[in-house]
Amino acid sequence: MSNPSTCLEYLEMLSAGSRCVTYLPNLRAVINRVRPLTVAVKAASNSSVVGQQNSESDSCADSVNTDSIGSLSSKKFDVISKQLLLNGSKHELLQNPIDTQVRLQKVMNNTSNDEVVPVKTVSVNTKPTISPEQIKQAPIGSVECIVQQVPSYYHQSFMELFPSIHCEVGDLNVVTLCQRSKMDSSLYSEDMALEREQLLKNFISASMEIVSKLISAGYWANFIDPASGRAFLGTYCNNTFYETDERYRHLGFKIEDLGCCKAIVHRFWGTNVFVGSIFTDAPIDSPLLKNIFAEDESNN
Repeated sequence: MSNPSTCLEYLEMLSAGSRCVTYLPNLRAVINRVRPLTVAVKAASNSSVVGQQNSESDSCADSVNTDSIGSLSSKKFDVISKQLLLNGSKHELLQNPIDTQVRLQKVMNNTSNDEVVPVKTVSVNTKPTISPEQIKQAPIGSVECIVQQVPSYYHQSFMELFPSIHCEVGDLNVVTLCQRSKMDSSLYSEDMALEREQLLKNFISASMEIVSKLISAGYWANFIDPASGRAFLGTYCNNTFYETDERYRHLGFKIEDLGCCKAIVHRFWGTNVFVGSIFTDAPIDSPLLKNIFAEDESNN
């Protein structure tokens, strides 16, 4: 593929088919663009639990933290976690919701008392005046957000991550969030490990908010815990999807074999990146996901 001369050309290439990408200053900007809807976009007949989710969504949408990543207040955490636990029918029916609550609380305990690493706010977005070279020079903390349809030949493989969910081929989409890191993830050091721990907390906190917004709109959504490789919500299963999984090659990344380990490689940021994924049946052209790629009218 020839190098595009502008970011606009690059976006058009990636948007061919069912794939879109944008670059934003930080994870908070992504969350802000996944705007909750005032009404559910799916019929309530899909599930009796969906109606319960919608009743929770009004308070949840207003209670989501909009100030910082990685530091949800206890009240906001409780609202989000209760909504995420309201899963049934097409949405995941938790066989042991207590285990999930414990996992959610563990994340809360690990993040609430930690100082959030400040992220410099910059204009790294979808403006066509930004070139690939500028993206390569994006400040630490910048985020690439890709929304794409799961390849049909990997549909069943990805659905095995969510054994209690049924989703037709072509209806499963993945939101991939890439945080640009300061440290090279292919070179182990104490600083690298500490940074990745913070980036993990950032991703989980952001994913909880994004998933809660998607559920509020009547969609199914879940995300993969990069630490365990397993679905964060739902019933336990042995199927995993780690950051260095070969399936990431089919989502636009390279996997580098370092001999002693593997590292995921970003097309612009190399191994200076932390990657996490959210899965949903929300269509790419649904208002919530489509807004991610709209020109930001506010200061992120």
